[in-house]
Amino acid sequence: MTLPKPLLIFLSIFFPILLILTLYHRAEDFDDAWFAEQSYWLLKDGKVRSEFFSGLLGWENQIYVFHKLFVYTGAFLMTLFGESLYTSKSISLIFLGLLLLAFFLYFQSQPRWKFRFILALILLLSNVVIVEYSFINRPEMMLVTLGFLSYYFLEKRLFLASGILAGLAVLTHLNGLIYLGAGFCLLLFQKEKKGLLLFAISGAIVSGFYFLDAFLNQDIPTLITQFRNDPATADAFSWRNKLKIMADYHQLFFFSEDEIILTATTILLVWRSWKQAFFSKYSSLFLYTACLIIIFWIILKSNFAYYYLLFTPFFILIIVQILADISDRTSIIISRVCLIVYFLIGIRGIFLIIQDDFSNPTLAEKNANLAKWMPRKNVRIIAPLDFFYEQIHHFRIHGTHYFKLLNQKNYQDKRSPEDFFAKAKADHVEYVIFEKKMVGDRSLLQSTCLMPPIAPHRIASYIKVYEDKMNCLYALEQTPFYAENTNSYK
Repeated sequence: MTLPKPLLIFLSIFFPILLILTLYHRAEDFDDAWFAEQSYWLLKDGKVRSEFFSGLLGWENQIYVFHKLFVYTGAFLMTLFGESLYTSKSISLIFLGLLLLAFFLYFQSQPRWKFRFILALILLLSNVVIVEYSFINRPEMMLVTLGFLSYYFLEKRLFLASGILAGLAVLTHLNGLIYLGAGFCLLLFQKEKKGLLLFAISGAIVSGFYFLDAFLNQDIPTLITQFRNDPATADAFSWRNKLKIMADYHQLFFFSEDEIILTATTILLVWRSWKQAFFSKYSSLFLYTACLIIIFWIILKSNFAYYYLLFTPFFILIIVQILADISDRTSIIISRVCLIVYFLIGIRGIFLIIQDDFSNPTLAEKNANLAKWMPRKNVRIIAPLDFFYEQIHHFRIHGTHYFKLLNQKNYQDKRSPEDFFAKAKADHVEYVIFEKKMVGDRSLLQSTCLMPPIAPHRIASYIKVYEDKMNCLYALEQTPFYAENTNSYK
């Protein structure tokens, strides 16, 4: 199959421009500040810990279960560029660039390699999941890039390098075990005994560094406790919950039109090519991808949409290889229809990201506006995690999300505002910031405790001093600022 050269050139310019437009004024994500705080304390205290979640599993002392290589990379960038939101987000963008380079290297030795690479580039940069998570401070983009490079070196029969990269993927996120497992299964199937040994040993040694900090501190039991009770993993230790997660696994590939179009195109093209010669030509790619899907189904702990990213480059690689080789008329027609729908969905999704980026003030503006109502510095506050940016040096921040988890676990979502604020006062909290963002059918304002839909002027010893469409700020009434400005709330 071929595509008109002018069209390829246009699309290869158009979608990178759209990606660049999504970067400017990119809205903050919940995880941006959560992982940035871990990097911050690593630089400041020499260990990863969290004040946001102080009181949860000893995280205020030290966290052992975290995305280690990702957080270390974030700390490195912080030393170079500071603690801005853009610094945090840029990690994923850097690894998207490395992923594109990996595709370039992968195709260089293949027939019509320029067509294959340009098509892969267009498919990657028109994919809404890729575009969205290429500028969010989460480890999936780094993880899948290392995983793809591990596969690339497997194809090149560089087993030691492949194993090291698979191990680095595990250090980036424990879900990286799928790349270690898929590589092992592929080499086992291919009966590459020497390669299997090199891959397994190097991968296991590098992965083993995950336990190094707990081992050096002689604190392996705390690591195990944190792993078993982490809110993100705890449900997976119940057989009933685990079976439910496994039963719902298919939803990962059909969350929205963004995932459905890529999944459907991959399935359709694989089905069309099943009995054709080039299916056996790319058997290792099909087998490796199948192993990724099966192993992730086994180890899956939660079914979040962003895990789809772990498979996206492999699905795109399968599509490109099939499209570059197919020649029968029916398959070409089907492929072109799929590509048209794929690009239209991509354009729509990317424009929605751009629209969302410009619909709210920047995070720096929002945080600065709140901070001007909080004149007392270096005091304890309860605030959303993204208040970290530009304000971490001015306040001791306890995250509102911790209290949301506490409300769910200890109060069955029924904690009274009076109890919440009484405890805040006992803990010497000067300011409390609630987000009014809706999550499902509830606002975060109501998730922390049973706040009324309209925040009252006074609760216990706290007075509402500021409110806008996004946040509501309370302050302890006896502070000198509020004695002089008793009517300064909105």
